[in-house]
Amino acid sequence: MKRLRKAIPQFEAEMFREILANEGIEAKIIPTKIAFFDSVYFGIGAMVDLSVGDEDFDKAFEVLEHMTGERGKEEDDTTEEHGST
Repeated sequence: MKRLRKAIPQFEAEMFREILANEGIEAKIIPTKIAFFDSVYFGIGAMVDLSVGDEDFDKAFEVLEHMTGERGKEEDDTTEEHGST
């Protein structure tokens, strides 16, 4: 798994996951590892990471880049393994 987005609001990650699913890409929402930004403190507004399979990363990045206009891939920890949602 590669991290596609880091420390984004959970509602945003849910939206991105649905968009990617419509493109045939499975994405996983993983609780972020930043202290005090988890669901214990923020509930549904918690910060999360969005990860996709290694083979889908480039396509997923292009889909979200086209939609959001953002540039630049997450460079740090892109190969970090994550569990399921």
